[in-house]
Amino acid sequence: MLLDKFEALIERLVGRDKALDNDTSEDVYLADNALVFTIRGLYRLMCKADDISYIEFRTALYQGNLNQELGKIGYEVTISESTGNIDTSWYQLRPVEVV
Repeated sequence: MLLDKFEALIERLVGRDKALDNDTSEDVYLADNALVFTIRGLYRLMCKADDISYIEFRTALYQGNLNQELGKIGYEVTISESTGNIDTSWYQLRPVEVV
């Protein structure tokens, strides 16, 4: 289910180089071909409250093999800025760099 949400998000964002319009919040923005976000911001962007709770969403992100699955479609999640706290650190969803 989580990978499906990421695939839908990627589809919505491919080729965008501007703000996220009505989806925007202070916890999510586009920069340098990447979606930069906090976990809470990503939750607000991807989920409905009755869909999955924030705690369930955060747990699914950390207990799954998300980057392995995202890698199959050419993306990865990396740490953009660590604050030492999962909820306040910044992450980015970006295309995988091919070497």
